[in-house]
Amino acid sequence: MGRFSVKGELLSPELRTNEPCTYRITVEGTGNMKLIATPSVTFPKDFDVYDPKTEEQTEATSEGLKGKLTFDYTFVPHNKGDYEIPAVDFVYFSPEENRYVTLSTKPTKLHVLQGTRSAEDAEREMELRNCDIRPIIAEADAQSESVLAWGSLIYWILHLLLAFIAFVAIKAVRKYMAAEADTVGRKRSKAIRTARKRIDAARRQLQAGEAVPAIGALRQALTGYVADTFNRPEAELTKETMSELLQTKGIAQDTIERFAKMIAGCDFARYAPQAQAATMAEELFAEAENIMNDLA
Repeated sequence: MGRFSVKGELLSPELRTNEPCTYRITVEGTGNMKLIATPSVTFPKDFDVYDPKTEEQTEATSEGLKGKLTFDYTFVPHNKGDYEIPAVDFVYFSPEENRYVTLSTKPTKLHVLQGTRSAEDAEREMELRNCDIRPIIAEADAQSESVLAWGSLIYWILHLLLAFIAFVAIKAVRKYMAAEADTVGRKRSKAIRTARKRIDAARRQLQAGEAVPAIGALRQALTGYVADTFNRPEAELTKETMSELLQTKGIAQDTIERFAKMIAGCDFARYAPQAQAATMAEELFAEAENIMNDLA
C-alpha cells in the first residue's frame, strides 16, 4: 500500500557462458515497504539461478517508510545465444486511486558470448561466494630478514605450520562439499516440517493482531514448501509454476487447485484493508492446515 515505481536492469556489462551475472530490480516509493515481497523473476530454463539478495535503504516519514529496496538476482548462463528476461509485474494498492496498480519492468534482452570457464569453475565460484571463502595469496618479501632464510629453524616452522593449515583447509572444504551434495535430499525430507513451523510462526503473528504480516508469512511458508521439495529458488516460483511442479509429484488435482487458490488469496489479502485482511486470515490459515495435511 502506497506509491511506488519499479525498475529492472542488468548489472553485468558483458555476459559470458559459465560466468556469474546479476539482474537487479529496484522498488522506490513511500508506503508499507516492509511488506513488499521478493519479486518473482522468470529466467531462461538452462540458467542456474541463486537466491536473491535484498538491500533496504529507507527512512520513516509521516506517510510511512520512504526509500528503495533492491533485489539482486545472481544467475549463470551455460550456453551462448540470445535470451530474454520477461517483464516482472509489481502489484500494490494505491490509496489515492483506491485501486490496485500493476507496474511492470521492461523485458531485458540478453546476449551471451562464449566464455573460457567451465560449468565446474562457475559452481566452485558460487560455493566460495556463499560460504564467504576467498583465495589466500601469500606474498613473499624480497628483502627477508636473515632469520627467515632457507634452512633456518623459523623457515621450517613456518613451512610446517602452512602445511598444517593447508591440510585443515582441504578437509574443511571437502566436508563442506559433501554436505552440499546432500542438501537436496535433506531439504526434501524436511520440507513439510519446515513449512508447518513457518505456518505456526505466522499464526502467532496473527494472534498478536498482525494480520497482514501474518498473511505474508503464510504465503512464504507455502512457497518455501515447493522450493524445498523441488530444490527451486523461491524467486522463480509463480503460482502457475508451483501448480506444474506439484502435478509432477502426483498430488491430487483438487489439492493443487486449492493450493493455487490459497496463493491467490494471500496475495489479495496482503494488500486489502486491515479489517478485511483480518477476516480473511482466519479462513486462509484454516485452509492452509487442511492443505498441508493433504500434502503430507
